[in-house]
Amino acid sequence: MNAKTETLTYAFGCEAGLRRLEGCLPPLEVVYPPLVLQRAEEQGKKLPHIENPCTDECLGILIVRSLLMMEMKLRLEAFAQRRIRNLAEYNAKTRVPLPRICLVIAGLDDWETRSVLQFRRAIDRLLSLGRAAGFRLSPFGEGRDGGGVLGLYDRYKRGMVSREAMMNALLEARRTNAVEESHYRLMIDNVMADTLLDEKLIWDESEAPITDKEGGVQ
Repeated sequence: MNAKTETLTYAFGCEAGLRRLEGCLPPLEVVYPPLVLQRAEEQGKKLPHIENPCTDECLGILIVRSLLMMEMKLRLEAFAQRRIRNLAEYNAKTRVPLPRICLVIAGLDDWETRSVLQFRRAIDRLLSLGRAAGFRLSPFGEGRDGGGVLGLYDRYKRGMVSREAMMNALLEARRTNAVEESHYRLMIDNVMADTLLDEKLIWDESEAPITDKEGGVQ
């Protein structure tokens, strides 16, 4: 990587989503984050294969969780050692500046819903902890992934979003054709099941009475 590179851009998503952004993105380099690469060379370790742009959901999760999370950790450790608060201060005091890291999510239409939720959880954590270290999300659109509905659903399952808000967001996403039908069906079915369970309209096996071998209730 050229030391003068100010921003490294990593793109993730389906091929159709990435094609929609052709001409909008800077050149995408197949390059490892600099501090991760430096640490691997010092320790004689081999880094996992990467692609940029990355259309493979398992590889995308690996890159974010392993390489980019480690880069963030190494940057924050370097800042702490020098009593520096952010990337701008660090680059002003070092001979080898670190690039900002930009993440592009260009539609996740072809990814499995579970992978999408895992990926978004990792991205949310990376961005919430790594802003001072120079990590940011691209301003470009995210393609047809529900305008954040999948991320909202993840927060709903963790009890951070009300059922009513989740239902309204799902209905609006479907009305505007902004979410894949398979993703919509899975999410709406789960939200409706939660509602029916709360209203005792369907049987919750966890509340079933314990019976003995002869069928009697214990």
